[in-house]
Parts: sequence; structure tokens; C-alpha cells
Amino acid sequence: LLANAAVGNVYLRDKTVTLDLNGKTVKNSGGGSKLIEISSSNSSANLIITGSGSFTSADQTLVVKNGTLDLSRWTGDNSYIYRVTISGANSRFISPTGAGKIDRLAFIGSDTEQAADTASLNGGRYGKIVYKRSNTIKLGDLLAEGYAFRQNGTFLEYAKELKNKDTVEEVEVVRCTSHVDADGDKLCDYCNTDLKTGMVATSETGGTTYYYTNLSAALSAAKAGDTLTLLTNVQGGNRVTIDKAITFDLNGHEIYYDV
Repeated sequence: LLANAAVGNVYLRDKTVTLDLNGKTVKNSGGGSKLIEISSSNSSANLIITGSGSFTSADQTLVVKNGTLDLSRWTGDNSYIYRVTISGANSRFISPTGAGKIDRLAFIGSDTEQAADTASLNGGRYGKIVYKRSNTIKLGDLLAEGYAFRQNGTFLEYAKELKNKDTVEEVEVVRCTSHVDADGDKLCDYCNTDLKTGMVATSETGGTTYYYTNLSAALSAAKAGDTLTLLTNVQGGNRVTIDKAITFDLNGHEIYYDV
């Protein structure tokens, strides 16, 4: 785009188009509901949106219907897309990886067995996620591996159920770096990561176990009075300054440094 622009109904079929918003704003051309529909008949249809910029009209929807909407290169903290709707058994939504916000992301239709395949969120902010499919799914089924939903600074549980017409409001998708296992099943409550492998340390806070893949992160995150337990031999890394009283259980392991 070279300037702010208006657009009416557009049906993108059987081709791939890259739209560089180039810091500009797209609005509808007025006169009722206007949409850009990404749909496929005999082959795939793809819309790739790049750069910073926004779709601002309330009645303008980006509809993915047996095609792909790729927002992985859509950038800018202040970028804004009002509505995205995902439907169809062969649809795919590739989420923003940064802090761009989608006001309303809706999953509709009856192909419930495809719910976990149509989206694999690994970034972005969402004013509202709407689920309108007949079968119940886990909230975490919409996430990429290792990612979690965070709402007002609090992580949401991976196993939270989404039923028909349920909504989740004001969430962001972030990488889960401090894993929690409150129910003892060795899976992170927030991102479902298998905690039996790849973890180097745990900390106990108020009866809850937090798991870490990095010792520096574990030491930095530990609170006064916590017990930090080493799970494996660890190579020393970045300098960490500890300004609180914690208990560090080496648990039969060692911290070493290779010169």
C-alpha cells in the first residue's frame, strides 16, 4: 500500500497474494458488511499480510474458508485487525508472532475434528476469541507447542474447555518459560510441555512446583524462601546476582564450567 485505502468485497481464490500494509490503514468502502474471503475451489488460496498497518472497520472481516491467512510477518505493536473468522475443513490460520492485536478471532463451522489443525497460535494479542463449533476442545488445542495464553498477567490453564459459543477475552499468546505442574502429572498446566525431559531445575513456591529449562532463569525467578532443586548436571552460564534467601538443593548433581 502507498496510502490508506478502502476495499469492498474481495474473494481471493486459487492464488497466493502478499499484501504489504506498509504502515497504512485499510477500511471498508461503506454500505454494509464488506469482507475479504480467502477460499479455495481446486487449489489453495493464500493471503500473506506483512509490514505494520491495520484493518479498522468493525464490519470488515477477513474470512478464511478453505484457505490460509498468514500473519506471521505482520508487525507493529499498534497494528490492529478488527475481525478474523476461520471456517472450513481445510482452513489454516498462521498467527502473528509479535504484539499486533486482533479484536475478534472466531472459529465457526461444524468440522470440529479440525479445530486443533486450523490454528497453532504462537503470538499476538486478542480482544476476544470466539468458539462456535459443536464439539468441546481444550483451550490449549489452539496453541503452538511451548506457548500459553496469558490474561492480565495470569496464565490460563491448557486444559480449560471451550464449548460451543464460549469466548475468551483480552488474552495474549506468549512462550511459556516457567512451567507449572500443580496436579503432579509431569505436564505443564499452561502449555502442556512434557516436564520429564529437558528441565534442569524446579522451585517450590507455596506448594506449587515450577520447572525451568535454564538455571539462570530459575535462580532469577526464585522468590525468598523458595527451595530450588537441580534436576541434572548443568554447565555454568551467565552471571546471576541473588539478593534473597533461597535454599539450593544440588540433588546429587553438579554445576561445571568448560574452559
